[in-house]
Amino acid sequence: MEVQDIGQDAVRVTFHGRLDAQTVDQQETRFTAQVANCGRHVLVDLSDVSFAASMALRMLISNARVVVRRGHRMVVFGATGAVGEMLGHAGISELVQIVDDETAALALTAAA
Repeated sequence: MEVQDIGQDAVRVTFHGRLDAQTVDQQETRFTAQVANCGRHVLVDLSDVSFAASMALRMLISNARVVVRRGHRMVVFGATGAVGEMLGHAGISELVQIVDDETAALALTAAA
């Protein structure tokens, strides 16, 4: 997992590989620490993720609730294949916006 500031209003979190139970368990605390208290919009890049378990979805949702409660947005982008399908069927679009690429994600945060 990599975290990068995108100006003053957003942070990008990039995941790599598989977000299976073991990986989520290893990265969830750091993800939460980076996201929950950052006071900015959060862009989550899943373009390099080949698999996401239900625990990954739970991690995104629980952190998105905190981000939204604090007046910001969480936008997920780059999810393809099975990961994209899982997110599409999860019905979380009221809480987490899901877009194709970073340009679209940045446009959503700029409009907030």
